[in-house]
Amino acid sequence: MRKSFIYILIIALLIVASCFVNNNAKQDGSFDSATTNVVYNPSSGESLSMYAIRYDTLNPLITAYSVNRDMLSLVFDPLISVTQNYSIENKLAENFIVSNGGKTITLYLRKNAFWHDGTVFTAKDVDYTINQILNYPEDCIYKKNLQDIEYASIINDTTYEINLSTPNAGFVYLLDFPIIQFSYYDIIDTKDNFYVNGTGMYRVSDVDKFASVSLEANGQYWRGSANIKHMNFRLLPDEEASYNGFALNSIDTAVVGSENASKYNVGENVGYKMANGNRYTYLAVNYTNTLLKDVRLRQLIKRMAVENRVITELIPELAVPANSPVNPFAVQALPFDTTETDIKEELDALGFKQGDNGVRSAEIDGTNAPLEFTLLINQDNPSKIIIGDYIVSTMAGYGISVIPVVKTEEEYRKAAFENIYDFVLCETKISPDNNLEFLIGTDGELNFYGYSNISTDNIIAQVAASENIDIRNALLGDLQRDFYNNMPHIPLYFSTSKIFYNTDLLSDISVGALNCVYSNINTWSLK
Repeated sequence: MRKSFIYILIIALLIVASCFVNNNAKQDGSFDSATTNVVYNPSSGESLSMYAIRYDTLNPLITAYSVNRDMLSLVFDPLISVTQNYSIENKLAENFIVSNGGKTITLYLRKNAFWHDGTVFTAKDVDYTINQILNYPEDCIYKKNLQDIEYASIINDTTYEINLSTPNAGFVYLLDFPIIQFSYYDIIDTKDNFYVNGTGMYRVSDVDKFASVSLEANGQYWRGSANIKHMNFRLLPDEEASYNGFALNSIDTAVVGSENASKYNVGENVGYKMANGNRYTYLAVNYTNTLLKDVRLRQLIKRMAVENRVITELIPELAVPANSPVNPFAVQALPFDTTETDIKEELDALGFKQGDNGVRSAEIDGTNAPLEFTLLINQDNPSKIIIGDYIVSTMAGYGISVIPVVKTEEEYRKAAFENIYDFVLCETKISPDNNLEFLIGTDGELNFYGYSNISTDNIIAQVAASENIDIRNALLGDLQRDFYNNMPHIPLYFSTSKIFYNTDLLSDISVGALNCVYSNINTWSLK
């Protein structure tokens, strides 16, 4: 058991002249929260050590690091959370109604939620947060999700209405961003000196910009106080430094993406839980190649990837196979094609016969057409190079020649949209609302391969307009079937992540929401 330490906080009051009056924030915009002046002396078994990346800001809306967002999600509650099985858990929004054909979302806010300084949470805070995200001059992880807001308005202190420019009943799934307190300042002006005052289950008790951020349980939290009373987040230079920290027991738990999970020391005192993900990997198909316009060939290529276990052999427990870009954690996935017909026999039936050089070809319009393709891969993503090489060797076993072309990320992004290569190994994020218009809709921004199908467009539109969650899920099932029947691209897998934890310290853990795997930390218990 890690020894506990005595934390003595010495607060220096800064007096800065200002022409603004803000009753909800200090005039100096200092780092300390509403709970500074707390002298914390944790008893044995109350403290947990975690890690964050070097300090950039304590503003949860604009921090550049995902692990820092995980830390700050304990301090700032969202309106809703999306659980691991994609159900909606109400947080600061106690209830909501979708109406107007999926264009209006009315939020009924929690009346028993308070900021850590004792101020009542109201719709004014929600309105301020949304406007700060939309007006932030730089890239913000939440900005794209809110771009369809046409206008939003405060109805009263506990009611807020959002109106969208286009129907999207699933927009409520995108309301999982942290809510910050109303201020007269723009967040861009307080990036370096953000006043940390949240509504979450933990409050900031101390900040050392060069060493750590300390949190203590919020005894007035609307869901009740967490079992673990104190959190200490060590500020490390990068994720690499966390590997040794975990091995040396200076870090008790860490969330790790699929590409880095193998680097953690998995010993007798290390356990882990899987967390669902929304990073989707697939093979984009160039429809200017006549051979690839045949859906039967595309379906056979999909079966090759499944039968050769591209997931289980290369990245076991780090991804789940995909049958479509509809997230399998959100809707019951279609069963995988169990057709027993031999793939090589089906290629023969399509007219593609094995040649002396091992490559299949067919006579099409009087011309010999070999199954020879090119595959574009991003060299800056090592895991994709491994997957790409495996796909090349797998397809060669069926008489299909694939030449890999590896380019830098900048060159890769440019070439992908130029339709030079037959296949592009891609990865994209599928947002929790499962709005796939951007990927397989006729005018989708990532539909650079030219797929167009009116039935696909119609189902996407129906999903967006559906106000009933059960009907919406049924329509997503229809979209899965439509995808398989038409196979716009070759689906491969959804990446997952792992939460590693010290079993000498923690008896067990449960994985929280997609936007905060620590959201169930109030149920964790120390030995």
